Amino acid sequence: MPTTYTGSLRLSLPATGELSGTWGSEVNTGLTALIETAVAGYASVAMTDAQYTLTTANGAADEARNMVLNMTGALTGAQNVVCPTVEKLYFFKNATSGGHAVTLKTSGGTGISVPNGKMMVLFCDGTNVLDAITSFNALTIAGDTPVLLAATQDLTNKTITSGTIVGGTINNATIGASTPTSGKFTKAYTPTSSQAFTQTPTFDASLSNVFEFATAMTANVTSCTITNASAGQTISIRVIQDSVARTFASPSGAKISGSISSTPSTINILTLTYSLMSSRWEGAWLSCGT
Repeated sequence: MPTTYTGSLRLSLPATGELSGTWGSEVNTGLTALIETAVAGYASVAMTDAQYTLTTANGAADEARNMVLNMTGALTGAQNVVCPTVEKLYFFKNATSGGHAVTLKTSGGTGISVPNGKMMVLFCDGTNVLDAITSFNALTIAGDTPVLLAATQDLTNKTITSGTIVGGTINNATIGASTPTSGKFTKAYTPTSSQAFTQTPTFDASLSNVFEFATAMTANVTSCTITNASAGQTISIRVIQDSVARTFASPSGAKISGSISSTPSTINILTLTYSLMSSRWEGAWLSCGT
């Protein structure tokens, strides 16, 4: 009976009575050297700008048996690297040029995309390639090393000390955008929300803390609505009086001191804070002159 080979690592399995006089050579080349490669082997693999399939060989050196794979080559787009559909652990580095991701996967299964310049620990379960590590009991990161999170990852009760968050969203508010999206996100300031003049304006307090009309008043404001209030939130509404005196109706239920100035073309600011105790907007008018 001839030599057979193991399923995952393709190691030699000599038959009983086989290889008389050459057993030592077969053990050294077909077992010992290949086991060392599987446990501690490193291969730098140059791929072209196309899908690449790792080489495999029974009882001989190949690429797919190595523990560490360093993929190189110039890419113009994201590419796949195909590994054997057998159980295997990989330390997989995307060292290609061009700035594109490389996905380690099986021929008929799914895989994991590795960002350019990054190394990940991956595991083939015999069907698909998966993240080998999905949880840490404790993790210390020194210096300014960026932490890349999955698309959806729970950070409940976690503390970020002296960190920098670059991009993404928090509670549906875009980090770094000039205008936050829906949701509440505390900032040192919020960009002014400007809208066309209307006699029945609605101001969304989840979008900004500062509102104004794009032009001076041209008629009386007969009703004013403020939506999505948060307790303790303070907003300002900037209004320029018409060339003739116009009136400005207070938001429903609001407690406001004073009124808009009747002096033509004056700048008027209504500052309001939402009271949790009273469940209403409270504030006052301020006239700033022309």
